[in-house]
Amino acid sequence: ESSLAMLGTEEALFDRPDKDNAPVFRRGLYAAKPLEKGQPLQEQDLLFCRPVSALSPSDLGRLKGRILCKDLEQYAPITLEDLD
Repeated sequence: ESSLAMLGTEEALFDRPDKDNAPVFRRGLYAAKPLEKGQPLQEQDLLFCRPVSALSPSDLGRLKGRILCKDLEQYAPITLEDLD
């Protein structure tokens, strides 16, 4: 029971006073350098920075090795539409 208490209440999760600001503090996936169409994504090609974008750092595993279908500028947010 004590481990459940550590998780907090449902109210604390969904009625947080900072919930409106949460997207500002979350991180998204961005191009660390200019990336070319046809290039397979590697971890060193990606930055995890603010603000939140379409993809989050938790998506990294499913992105590694995926092929870009268009060129991306440095610091451009990466989306699923950018990948084959």
